[in-house]
Amino acid sequence: MDEGHCGLPTDDLVPLAERLLEVPQELVWTALDLELADGAVIADMVGDKPCVFLAGLYRAEVFWPKKTPPGLPRCSPGIKTGATEVSL
Repeated sequence: MDEGHCGLPTDDLVPLAERLLEVPQELVWTALDLELADGAVIADMVGDKPCVFLAGLYRAEVFWPKKTPPGLPRCSPGIKTGATEVSL
């Protein structure tokens, strides 16, 4: 996760939200499910870790490298989109 990804591992997100919001994990999971269903956040894998991304940042991270001309910095080597790994 130290390669510039803009997602947060679910294993970190849920306990952090529980602590910061002072709510039970069940409520965090319910809220996360609602946000996923609404499209506000996207769940995907980075390596072998399930992560949650803000939808706009996710789209930028996945699609920016495909549109970046050669020679400009690219981000996020190794992010998996579904079953496909984007190799830069």
